[in-house]
Amino acid sequence: MNDRVGSSTIRYFLTYEEFKKVNPELDIIQWRLHQSIATELYFRGLEKLC
Repeated sequence: MNDRVGSSTIRYFLTYEEFKKVNPELDIIQWRLHQSIATELYFRGLEKLC
């Protein structure tokens, strides 16, 4: 959740390269986990993606 933009918005990265620019210390597994959580929250109506 380090990428939070607002109270109900989570950042979604289309590519691993975009994710690495913002999170250089994290690896591809953490990117996939972030994307999975962001997608789940979006589909449950708990977050908006940006």
